[in-house]
Amino acid sequence: MNSAEFVDRYGRVEHPVIGPMPFILWPFQRRVLEGLDASRFTILNIARQMGAVTMLAHHVLYRAMMHGECVVVASRNRADSKEFMARVGYAYDHLPAEVSRKIEHRNTTSMGFGYGGHIFARIASANMGRGLSMNLLVVMDADDIPRRNQPFEMWTNINPVIYSTNGRVILAGNPGERPGLFTTLWQDDSKYFARHKVTWRDHPERNKAWADAFRQTLGEAKFRREHGCEFV
Repeated sequence: MNSAEFVDRYGRVEHPVIGPMPFILWPFQRRVLEGLDASRFTILNIARQMGAVTMLAHHVLYRAMMHGECVVVASRNRADSKEFMARVGYAYDHLPAEVSRKIEHRNTTSMGFGYGGHIFARIASANMGRGLSMNLLVVMDADDIPRRNQPFEMWTNINPVIYSTNGRVILAGNPGERPGLFTTLWQDDSKYFARHKVTWRDHPERNKAWADAFRQTLGEAKFRREHGCEFV
């Protein structure tokens, strides 16, 4: 079972009126999840409001719970870290009993399973990975990580850890107004990373009228960065 099949069978999202309902993957979400399973190093350039956090929360739960991996999720601030773990927790809480694994510990920024799988949601920083033997690193919105948190130093320091465990890396987000780690690694012309680009046009329910309304609200440049995934 891969992560897309895990979502097909057990994924849940919360509807504001209906409550819990099956997480039915859009074609672009299925394509992304299959790509994450296939590559060790992935950069996901994905538009906002495309369900990226929910999709990655299910992928992280799948890797930790079904494969016993240590997963670290790096976010730009504590609020984002807690929000990511809330999505993981929601997915876990709605698993059927025959699939769910016993939890050893759980709080607002971490979850651990008795047989070795762990998820840690941390604020991105140069020393974030110290003391952890991680199998998967997920970096959210890397261009938006404050410079004082030293995102480039974090990337340099974390590389030996990833290589020592034969681990995996996912960088997810879109181009920032000020180029940062995400932009630098995306524009690196090496074949180090598999690259996936998902714009607003990939969403089956988005059309020109939707885009025109958001373009007017955000302005041309911001719309092209956040929804067109362009480096402008």
